[in-house]
Amino acid sequence: ESSHTVRYPSARFTFTWSGSRDRWLVSMDGSPARSADGDRLAPATVVVQHVKVRESDFRDFRGSNSPYVESVGSGRAEVLRDGRAYDATWKRGAAEDG
Repeated sequence: ESSHTVRYPSARFTFTWSGSRDRWLVSMDGSPARSADGDRLAPATVVVQHVKVRESDFRDFRGSNSPYVESVGSGRAEVLRDGRAYDATWKRGAAEDG
């Protein structure tokens, strides 16, 4: 069984490969992640993009800072596919590049 965990300051996502479904089963903080319809989230491919995160000028309703993700430039990534993890590089020249 292959799994990959992504940790944030306030959350943890784990992607566990299901060979019988040929999908990555997603868990958040140890519980199965589900869609609004109640279906288990199970993508065939997951891209983990490593980016710089900094404070923004925005706050949520509780006053906590909404982080700003620096997604223009380039950096390290991992692609999870067919039960394996592949090292990759992401690149985005400008915010308008989508």
